[in-house]
Amino acid sequence: MRSKISEYHVSNVIDEFELRALSVSSSLLEDAVRSGLVVFLASLAAALFSRLMRRIEQKMTSKRSDPDAARRVATAYRTGLIFGRIVIWTVAGVTLLSIMGVLIAPLLTAAGVAGIAAGFAAQSLVKDYFSGFIILLEGQLRVDDIVEIGGHIGVVEEITLRSVRLRDYYGKVIFVPCGNITNVVNKTMEYSRSVIDVGIAY
Repeated sequence: MRSKISEYHVSNVIDEFELRALSVSSSLLEDAVRSGLVVFLASLAAALFSRLMRRIEQKMTSKRSDPDAARRVATAYRTGLIFGRIVIWTVAGVTLLSIMGVLIAPLLTAAGVAGIAAGFAAQSLVKDYFSGFIILLEGQLRVDDIVEIGGHIGVVEEITLRSVRLRDYYGKVIFVPCGNITNVVNKTMEYSRSVIDVGIAY
């Protein structure tokens, strides 16, 4: 009688173990399928966003014959593409963490605090990039323009999202952060005039 009870107990334990193993394997399979679906949707969204941005760039470039305007559109396209991909894959990463059972609320809180701290630490850098993007988008400066920025006068040699590189009349190179640009005097936009004092003997 005792042997039958022990055999029945052992069989129940084995059945329970098999049920748990089957449940765990099915849960892992479901999580793997959901994770693969999230990665696929994120890749599809990134590809569609890239194609949409490319069409917008081509349409805006076709309407402009100025090479500087085309360069500004290309810069705006690259910046928007990078920002959009960061947003898409960040959302995908958070979703994957949620599928794997990781608590997202503490991570979001920590990320928010870290973002605030990084924002205070690098606010001048963020300001430079944002100001540079606006300058390129509006076309306030172009390469080879003669401009006056912050009391410095020179020829624009390079424009990036971070800074503007000038070369003055003495050959010195001046780097002006875009965040420090408040007033721009462009002396050669569209046209320029040369005012010359000529002395004539009596």
